Amino acid sequence: LDAVDLWETVAAPQPPAFAAYPWESVNQHLQGLRKQEIVVWTAGTGVGKSTATREIIHSAIKQGHRVGVIALEESVRDTVRHQMGLELNRQLHLPAADVDPDDLRGAFDRVAPGLVVHDHWGSLEIETLVNVVRYMAVGRECQLIILDHITMVVSGLETNDERKDLDVLMTRLRTLAQDLNLCIQVVSHIKRTGEDRQQLRKTDLRGSAALEQLADQIVALERDDQDDQNSNLTRVRVLKNRPAGWLTGTAGWLTYDPETGRLVEGDGPDQSDDDVGF
Repeated sequence: LDAVDLWETVAAPQPPAFAAYPWESVNQHLQGLRKQEIVVWTAGTGVGKSTATREIIHSAIKQGHRVGVIALEESVRDTVRHQMGLELNRQLHLPAADVDPDDLRGAFDRVAPGLVVHDHWGSLEIETLVNVVRYMAVGRECQLIILDHITMVVSGLETNDERKDLDVLMTRLRTLAQDLNLCIQVVSHIKRTGEDRQQLRKTDLRGSAALEQLADQIVALERDDQDDQNSNLTRVRVLKNRPAGWLTGTAGWLTYDPETGRLVEGDGPDQSDDDVGF
């Protein structure tokens, strides 16, 4: 292409974010959910990666968007009920959860129209995943795709080369985000060597370097679940921010409410405490 023929392309304003994140401090750093981008969320085991992405899904639905969810470690029933629970501010997955049937149906009617879920558990072929994402985008008009989690996609494949498989998968996802005008949010595990550290780095992502290289933004969640005073407090740390490289570092604090199951914006730990975990 001759650049002189691209005036109309370059003169068009940069497209704004199509949706906001559910937490203002995070939204300010990441500047909203934007199409043609991949965001990677990472944390240690049990820190709250899925909890955070469920809030993002719920927020996008409430803003009027359709969300495609590929959750490889839970059933479609659990995926939908988690969204109903967020709608009701109730922990529906707990045995003690007792909800009026009319309230349950009302929550379902409000969140289900915005959800497209993939009925699958465990690893799946890369080409199959690509086709699922394409169908969610083109056939079901999803603007946001959640993949939880990327490591499980390739863990059961017969190639025995997880790093190469992740390279291929991230490249395909990068192409899909661009070609189909999608925002793809990916959950990734970290290496075991990173589990012992409170502050994570980009190099702690498990598997392929393509996760670090091809992602537009990388967000880490850090929580000390053995801290009696702050076990429900999570720090959000932006490890990479291609659109706004100066907006990295701590992007706020989230507090988990065990009564409602919600992850809400909160304050950092009391610096007067003896605790130095954060």
